[in-house]
Formats: sequence, structure tokens, C-alpha cells
Amino acid sequence: MPCVCKHVVRLGTHVEATYTVPMNGYVVVAFIGATPAEVAQAQRLAKNWEAQRHLMLKPQSMKAVAIRQSPTVALTQAELRSDLVSAALAEPP
Repeated sequence: MPCVCKHVVRLGTHVEATYTVPMNGYVVVAFIGATPAEVAQAQRLAKNWEAQRHLMLKPQSMKAVAIRQSPTVALTQAELRSDLVSAALAEPP
């Protein structure tokens, strides 16, 4: 099973953790949020990424999604991968 890779990205003064997972020729980029404010930020980042992808400003082989992750519950790699793939499949291409 392909691994889930964690990345830390600096967006101005804000540090954002993202995850990527390969899926059927695509790479799913997941922006993660735990609090309501972080989830809203993750949704904005994913929406902006997808808008840029549709305008050919981002790689066509990378799809962005937003995920809410509990700050108190640690997910296994398999659980996290399952959540990312499910979120990617729930969104239109």
C-alpha cells in the first residue's frame, strides 16, 4: 500500500500540515484542520488549489481536499489514507 506523506508548508506566518497520497495516477493533497477555524482555512486552501488546477495553474495530476482531523485521536497510516481517498472520491474531478 502506498504511504501517506506528511508535509509542513509555511503560508505567510501560518504553518500548515498537509498530507499527500498517490491514488489512481493522481496525488491527493489534503489540507488538515482540527478546530473549526483550521477546518475553514483548510477548506479555503483546498478550494483555491482546485480553482487554480482547473485554470491549469496547478498540476493536473494533483487533487486537493480538506480533512477534519481530531486533535485527540491519532489515526493510523491506513485510516488516514482511507480518509484522504474517500474525500478525493467524494469531490468531482
